[in-house]
Amino acid sequence: MITSQDKKELRRMSETLKPQFFIGKNGITPEFIQELKTYFEKYELAKIKSHSAINSDSLTLQAQELAQRINAQIVTKKGFVFTLYKERDEN
Repeated sequence: MITSQDKKELRRMSETLKPQFFIGKNGITPEFIQELKTYFEKYELAKIKSHSAINSDSLTLQAQELAQRINAQIVTKKGFVFTLYKERDEN
């Protein structure tokens, strides 16, 4: 679990990132999940833009679903973009 101070720092770091992943009209697919898992093997922050969310509630649901499926935490959510954090395994 990350502390509020850690989350503040992660938010600051995510401001400079551009979205690396895009959720298209097909939504969250198994291929998308696998690509994100592979990304998180090297990096801890991922910025994701949704083209399939129609409002803030649907974006929140997408962010929560992704966070749960890959065991990550939501750092920010603004507009149709959200940032996930997943601590890397040191193995």
